[in-house]
Amino acid sequence: MTSHENPDLRRLKRLYATGGVATAAYVPFYVLYLSQRGLSPSQVGLILSCAALLAVAFGPMWGHAADVRLGLRRALALTLGTSAVLMVLVVAPWPPVVLGVIMIGFLSVFSTNVT
Repeated sequence: MTSHENPDLRRLKRLYATGGVATAAYVPFYVLYLSQRGLSPSQVGLILSCAALLAVAFGPMWGHAADVRLGLRRALALTLGTSAVLMVLVVAPWPPVVLGVIMIGFLSVFSTNVT
């Protein structure tokens, strides 16, 4: 990092680094949680990979919504609210398939609002 670097770029770098640290902090615990709920390692891997793919797919959509349609504050509030609702649903005693779908939704929405 040079001393002439744009301050907004430095803030953006810190934001992405913080998002990466947050993701790295919670994902290992979701693997354990899903395993304890009876999912096999391949099912856990499928859930996490689907969530990552959806986060990549939905990132530009949320970015467009924040820039053009909803505004930054509303888009962030919507993704955080959706994450909160899905997180509450994750702890309910769902069958593994339903739990997987909820977890995919949570992780993909949460990942887009972290970054």
